[in-house]
Amino acid sequence: MNITLINPPQVFTKSQVTAGVVPPLGILYLATYLRKNGIGVEVIDSIGEKFNQFKNYNGSTLRGLTFDEIIKMIPKDTDLIGISSLYSSAFIVVKELVCILKKNFPEKKIVLGGAHATILPVFNMKETEADFIVLGEGEVVLLELCKNLNKKIENIKGLVYKSNGQICINPQQDLIQHIDDLPFPDRDLITIENYFKAAEPHGCSASGKWTTLLASRGCPYNCTFCTTPAIWRRKWRSRSVENVIKEMLELNKKYGITDFHFEDENLGLNSKWLHEFCDELTERNLNFTWQPSNGLRVETLLDENLMRKMKKSGCSLVVFTLESASNRVRNEIIKKKLNINDVEKAVQIANRVGIKSTCYFILGLPGETLKEAKETVNYACFLAEKGLDECVMGLFSMLPGCELFNNLYEKGKIKLDYEFFKELSTIGDLALFKSWNEHIDSEQLQKLRSYGYLKFMIVKSIFHPFKILKSAINILRGADELKSERVVRTFIKRLKVK
Repeated sequence: MNITLINPPQVFTKSQVTAGVVPPLGILYLATYLRKNGIGVEVIDSIGEKFNQFKNYNGSTLRGLTFDEIIKMIPKDTDLIGISSLYSSAFIVVKELVCILKKNFPEKKIVLGGAHATILPVFNMKETEADFIVLGEGEVVLLELCKNLNKKIENIKGLVYKSNGQICINPQQDLIQHIDDLPFPDRDLITIENYFKAAEPHGCSASGKWTTLLASRGCPYNCTFCTTPAIWRRKWRSRSVENVIKEMLELNKKYGITDFHFEDENLGLNSKWLHEFCDELTERNLNFTWQPSNGLRVETLLDENLMRKMKKSGCSLVVFTLESASNRVRNEIIKKKLNINDVEKAVQIANRVGIKSTCYFILGLPGETLKEAKETVNYACFLAEKGLDECVMGLFSMLPGCELFNNLYEKGKIKLDYEFFKELSTIGDLALFKSWNEHIDSEQLQKLRSYGYLKFMIVKSIFHPFKILKSAINILRGADELKSERVVRTFIKRLKVK
């Protein structure tokens, strides 16, 4: 039994700050697990293989391997083709890729997996020519499918398929409780050196050799703008500290990697784990740097002793996720139970101990007023005065599967058509955007974000001029310590892209 797993090309624009080039951890976990269980696996990493190739695509741009190049790389002995459908913004690309694969290999079965496929299984089965969808955590489900591809599949938990023209959704597979039992993702399945060359992580990288890592899976919170509750069922499981550090040591020995970016949904949920992790790194005297690229619950970082341990162990950046300065928006709209005063305290602690800090905000949440959005911008600038190194002012995107999407979709206010997914492809784009807010239009949001970034930099320049100078030096050196420095460096490089 042989399977080919494909990481599809990326929808790309020059002004898109979220279009990073990061290893496809999900596919690597699946591939390594399948190989361990006797399945032949080939990985086609479209973005990693040709991160510097850009092609016109329906008025947009695709980054990575072309569809023709992908077709040529499919091994003749492949029995099953798996495609990562991780982002809803890439659905149009995945749909066409499935269509092209079916035309070229009509005898081969195709399976989709990932967040988008999990969130909208019926829609994906109707709108694509895929034969199967794997729901949620994929290792066990995909292995069972590989073992039973030409047998009965009715009892495979977590599988979606068609039978006599009807779409069948089997009960979900139980989540893997002991994730230490999973093998480390084998980076030999991709060209890891290309990620060093691209130097476009989600976070920042002062080191030339970096990679992403997962120490846990899931998140127990229920934020209404996030799809995680629907995918991970509000469950959180962590690997042991020993297991994580073992993987870091192996990556260092094999590839020379010294900078580790944790992509966990909620790395800081267990403060005891973080204490142990920092202690172990320090005791081993490992010259590593690390950062929680996706952010941490701020309550965890009110412990100054922990923050000092993090600094000593090599933590180069902490990311706070506040989203909104408005108590009403946080409590009633996005259901993020968080004391805003804790953010100020955490920023001040980070500033004292010498760790760079970032805070995430979202403007234009449904139901938010212009006054409340301005309140968020002003609070970001207040934090700049207190020592916050940078802020990210994202504009709300209507992601399928989050509670805010579900509410509007059920009322018939969202239509899942080409235009909807085309608009999603502008997520993180500084130039293109559609407002989903009934009180603030797209132009107002764009102006507010631009004003917010400008005011933030002015306040930072007044109260912390040395930090501005240090950022300028970092950009010139090509060794960023902040996400904003990485963005500027990346944008300069993109000026050469036609």
